[in-house]
Formats: sequence, C-alpha cells, structure tokens
Amino acid sequence: MKKLRIPLFFAFRYLFSKKSVNAINIISIISIVGIFVSTAALVIVLSFYNGMENFILSMYSTFTPDLRVETNRGKTFDPYNTIFTELKKNSLIKNYSETLEDKVLVQFEGKQIVGQLKGISQESLSKQSEQHILHIGKFEIQADSTYYALIGPQIQTNLQVPISEFNNEIEVFFPRKEASASTLNPLEDFNIRPIEVNGILTFEPEFQNLVIVPLDFAREILGEDKAATAVELFLQDPSQAKTLQKQLQKQLGDDYAVKNREQQNPVLYKTIKSEKWIVFFILTFIGIIAIFNIIGSLTMLVIDKKEDMKILQHLGAQKNTIEKIFFN
Repeated sequence: MKKLRIPLFFAFRYLFSKKSVNAINIISIISIVGIFVSTAALVIVLSFYNGMENFILSMYSTFTPDLRVETNRGKTFDPYNTIFTELKKNSLIKNYSETLEDKVLVQFEGKQIVGQLKGISQESLSKQSEQHILHIGKFEIQADSTYYALIGPQIQTNLQVPISEFNNEIEVFFPRKEASASTLNPLEDFNIRPIEVNGILTFEPEFQNLVIVPLDFAREILGEDKAATAVELFLQDPSQAKTLQKQLQKQLGDDYAVKNREQQNPVLYKTIKSEKWIVFFILTFIGIIAIFNIIGSLTMLVIDKKEDMKILQHLGAQKNTIEKIFFN
C-alpha cells in the first residue's frame, strides 16, 4: 500500500508544484481541461443524439409495421396463397393487415391535390392506436356498407375540407387501366369515386398527404380484384422481428421482400446514424489532440525533473517506481 502511495504522492506534487519552465504548467492545465471538456461533450452530445433518435423514430413508428412484405416482381401480388393464410394464424402476430396503395388525385370543390391512397380493413385499423393516429373526427373508415376516409393534415389544409358531418365529401381520381387514347372526354379515362371524410390524421410526417380508406374501396378505385401492394405485420413482441423476418424470407423466396422498420425508412435511419457517427468522430478527434498535449507536457515534465529522478535513484527508488510517478 505504501509503495502505491509514494509514486502517487510525488505525482501529485509534480502536477501542482511550480516548474522551472512556466509553459509546462500552462500546457498541463490546458491539456487537463481539454480532456475534461471533450469527454463531457462526447457523453452529453451522444446522450442527446440517442434521445433525439428515439424521439424521431417514435414519430415514424406509430403506423409503421414491424415487418412489411412486398413483391419484387411488379407492383401488386396475391395475398391469398398458403403461406399468407398460415401467417395470419401465427401467434407472434398481433395485427395482420393487407394494404393496397397508390398515388391518386383528390378533389374538393374545384381544389385538387395529389395524395397517397392507402386501403386497409376496418378491423386492422381498429387495432392501431387511435390516440397516436387520429387528430380529430371518428376513427372509422367503414360502417356496414358505407365507406369513409381519414385524410392527412396537408390534404385537409390544401383542400379546406370542413371538419363536420356535412358537405365534406371528396372525390378520388385514378387512371383506368383500359384507358383509350381516342376518348373525347378525358374524365372517361379515370375511375372517380366520392367518399366522405370521417377524420383528420395527426400532424406527423408519414400522415401529411395520406388518405386512408377501406380496402374494398381502394380495390374498386384502383381497378384491382384481390391484389395487395403489401402485407403489414405488427408483432406481439417487436424483438422477435429479426427471427420472423428470416423465416418469412426463406419461405417466400426471392419473389418477395420482407422489410423491417429500418429497411422501410432507409434514408431516415442512415441520416440519424451518420449524424451521430460524425459528431462522435469530431469529439474523439478533439480528445486525441488533448491526449497528445498531455503526452507533450509529461515529456517536458520528465526533462524538467531529470535531476530529481537521479536523486530518487540514489535514495534507492527502483526504475518502475519512478515510471509510475509520471505514467500511472
């Protein structure tokens, strides 16, 4: 214990005692402050970025499924084969949702805007969190045989659709597959369907230009029979997503792509990670510079205390004891 205290005692005295060259004191203080500040900044900034990352991703994860199955061939696929039928019965899945999506033209009282139509079933929508999805209105897109739409805040703002149960019917336009170039009336080349607005979605990036409608309505307007653009899976335990993703991809083969949340929003995840790593490397570089300053000040301190080391050696101090004074 005493052997450990002696090098520490000398190190403490040398650190704070006056040196023959005053610059050594200044460099030592600057180096210590530099390491302290850079380390503290690294911890604080990375903690801030981790918190921001979780916050930003939570904004995009409300309506984003844990896994999303899409086709690699074409735009749509048949979701009624054996694999998908068995998948519905999987105990790991909390919500199985077939979706049909495409760009459509939305019109209200002469005003128009392009929106993203998304058709899902009322049952699938009911399993979502109304609090995080709906801003105002009713969380309902189908009542018996009546269809309703939930529209994004950008669409509501641009079209000035009233938030009421009266005079809030919008028209949805989509080009027909069998459209003819010789048609005199251009509107005949479009499927046009009216639908009442039942609510406005929350002010989140993924909801801005979204129009959520019943799956049957989406298939009717898009001219599809039983097709779907994706099958979305919400799991009981999101930590099981990787395991289920590998199993599904193996079963479905190369004709399908099974995407997790990161793969569904690659730009968002890459941007967040890139920013965090850039900040990490910058602060680490500052810390390395401060460490080199300490090495320089230690070197000058050794030179300054060369005579003292000789005295300690004559007094019986071993070489490793002297090394501990400067490097431990």
